[in-house]
Amino acid sequence: MSTPSITHQVKLALSCLWVPDETKREIRHQYGSVKFRFRTGPVTQPLSGILSYRTYNNYFDSSRRFLTLTRELTGEKLLVRLLAPELVVGVFTEWFSERAVNTRKSYWCALAAVERGALALGWLSDLRLNPDIYPAAVYQGRIAGFENFRGGYTDADADALLARMQELYPERGGFGDAVALMLSAGLRRDEVTFAKGSWLLGDGRMQVKGKGGRVRVLEIPPDLYARLNPSQTYLFGATRAWARGLYNAVHRECRWLEIGITGLHRFRATYAQREYSRQVELFRKQDCQNSAYGAAPDKLMANADRHARQIVSNLLGHNRLDVTKRYVPENIEMLDTST
Repeated sequence: MSTPSITHQVKLALSCLWVPDETKREIRHQYGSVKFRFRTGPVTQPLSGILSYRTYNNYFDSSRRFLTLTRELTGEKLLVRLLAPELVVGVFTEWFSERAVNTRKSYWCALAAVERGALALGWLSDLRLNPDIYPAAVYQGRIAGFENFRGGYTDADADALLARMQELYPERGGFGDAVALMLSAGLRRDEVTFAKGSWLLGDGRMQVKGKGGRVRVLEIPPDLYARLNPSQTYLFGATRAWARGLYNAVHRECRWLEIGITGLHRFRATYAQREYSRQVELFRKQDCQNSAYGAAPDKLMANADRHARQIVSNLLGHNRLDVTKRYVPENIEMLDTST
C-alpha cells in the first residue's frame, strides 16, 4: 500500500485536536476559560486542542507547506520522519530565514500541533519539538539581542568554499558562477535561480528585480560579468530542482571543507557584512579630513555607521533599515559569525 499524501496525514493529525462546540461550552461553564483548560505548556507551544476553524486552517496550510518542502528536499514521505528535529531546524534555517520572526513562530506552532496529533494517533511515542529546540528553529539560536541576526561565513571559509565550487563546477552558468554571484553581489537564492539575461546592463552592472518588485542595480566583478550570457533567457537553472541541487552541493562541500555552518543565504549575509565594513572604512577616511569630525571620534563612527547601513540596505533591496540590522546588527563585533 502506498504512503498517504502529506495533505492526508496532516488532516488526520489535526483532526485529533479539534474541540467540538459542545465540549467548549462545557469547559467554559466549568472553568470560565477554554484556552486556560488547553494550555499545557509555555506560550511558545500551541494549545493542546484546536478551538476555531481559523486556527485549524492556519495550522493546516502552514504545516502542509513546510512538510511538503521538507519532503521535496529529503525524499521522505512519512510525516513522523519529516518532523525529526534536525530536519525541522535545518529547513527553518535555510528556507525560512527571510521570514519574519512571527511568521516562523506560526510555522512552529503549526508543526507542534501536527506532532501532538501524531502522538494522539499513536504514530509517535513522545513529543520531540520541545521548547529546547525552539530557539534554534525560530531564532536560530542567537544570543539575546541578536535573535534575528543572520551570520555569514568567515572570510576564509567563504573564499575556500567559492574556490571549491568553482573547481568542481567550472561551466558557465553553473553552481560555481551562482555562488560567486551571491557572494559578490548579495543576491537571494531565488534571485540567482531565476536571474534573467536581460538584467545585465552591458556595463558591468546588473539590474535585479527582487522581493516586492523592488529594483536595484549592482556592480558585478568584471571576470564574473564576462561569464554571464545576456542572450540567455535565464542565466541559471530557473527551477526549484536546480535551487535544491545548488543547496545540496554547497552543503556537501561545506562538510568536505569542515566548515561548521552551511546555507545559501549565508553568502548574502557575508556580502552584507563585507560591504558594511568597506563602506565604514571609506566614510571614515573621507571624513577624517574634516577637523570637526576628526576631533569627535564617536560622532565620526555614528555617521559612518548610519551611512554604511543605508548603502547596504539599498544594495540588499531592503525597504527598512531594521531589516538590514538582521545582517549587520549594532555592536556586531560582539558576535562570532562562524557559528
